[in-house]
Amino acid sequence: MAQTALNDAKFLTSNLIRMSQGEKPQTYLPKQPVYAIPVGEKWAAVKWGRFKFYGRIGWFVRRLADLSLYIKFLPLSKALIVWRYGQVKQEVCEVCD
Repeated sequence: MAQTALNDAKFLTSNLIRMSQGEKPQTYLPKQPVYAIPVGEKWAAVKWGRFKFYGRIGWFVRRLADLSLYIKFLPLSKALIVWRYGQVKQEVCEVCD
């Protein structure tokens, strides 16, 4: 999974930096990813650690996870638009018209 690969890459990079500075590497502790599986309209299955959510509650938890991801990459105002409507407002492109 991409989440696991990104977490592992951050860990490895951190340890390589530590080792290049003469420090001991940290012990690897794998981070359990959050699984969110959309099943249908307003229905999802989510496994977050030892918690499991199904149905509309799962869908809502998944939507909150989507919002937290959008906020990492977009300004809050645009993140809320993408989250609410599921699409980014496109700027006018003179080349594409």
